Amino acid sequence: MNKEIEVLVGLIEFSKPRVQIEANLRVISWDSDDELLMLTVSVTNNVLQRYQNGKIKAKDIEWWSNAIECRDQIGFEDEHKDTISEIITMLANPTLYHYKSYSDLADEACRILLNI
Repeated sequence: MNKEIEVLVGLIEFSKPRVQIEANLRVISWDSDDELLMLTVSVTNNVLQRYQNGKIKAKDIEWWSNAIECRDQIGFEDEHKDTISEIITMLANPTLYHYKSYSDLADEACRILLNI
């Protein structure tokens, strides 16, 4: 597997500690002419479920969604592109949405995913 793809897989799956993902991201380019990976409903839901189960902190979900939002190499599953994009935007920019807490916002994101 190409190093850039390996790093991006680690990011979208949030499969390693944040500090390690951040270090790995520093060695690859921000820009790309091509989408190398697709963020799917399943992967997004998996990360949010880990947040809801207390395995990932709110600040890390916000960081994760920001990191995904600004990466040209990461696209969204074609069939649900608009929904996944909306969820990533919500999670990356919580102050733009009027929820009592980040937990409420993440719960709403999970509800949206379950209705797909």
